[in-house]
Amino acid sequence: GQEIDSIRRALILLGRQPLQRWLTLLLFASQGGRKSPLLVIAATRARLAEMLRERSTLLESHPLALHRSFLVGMLSLLDAYLEQPMAGLLDELRLCPEMRAAIMEHQGEDGILLQIIEAVERGEIDVVRDRAASLGFTIADITRISLESMAWAASLE
Repeated sequence: GQEIDSIRRALILLGRQPLQRWLTLLLFASQGGRKSPLLVIAATRARLAEMLRERSTLLESHPLALHRSFLVGMLSLLDAYLEQPMAGLLDELRLCPEMRAAIMEHQGEDGILLQIIEAVERGEIDVVRDRAASLGFTIADITRISLESMAWAASLE
C-alpha cells in the first residue's frame, strides 16, 4: 500500500471521516500518556451514539450520519476535558449547526441519542425508557449496546 506522508494523502487514502475519527481519539489520548477516565467516557459515548444510530430502524445510518453521531458523543465532554466553555470550543471547531445543536441543546437525532446516553450515565431509567422507545429500543437493547460500547472504549490503548 501507499505510505501516508501528508495530511492530504491521509485524506485521500483514509477518507475524511475515518481520519477525523482517528485524530479525535488521538487528541484525547495524547494528553499525558495515561488513559484519562474522561477519555474512556467520551469514547464510550462516541461508540454508543454510533451504535444506537446504526441499530435503530428509525434513524438514518449512512456513513456520514454514523460519523456525525460518533463525533457528537466524543465532543460532548470536550468542555470538561479542556476546562473551557463548550460554546467557545464549538465555535473554534466550526461544527455544523446540527452537531452544535445536538451538543448544546440536545436537539435533533443526535441530541436524542445524547439524551439517552446521559440518562444511562445518571441511571435515569424512565428517561432512558421513554427516549429509547422513541427510537425503537427497549431497556434491554440499551443495556446490551451500552455494555458493548464500554467494552470497546476500555479496549482502546
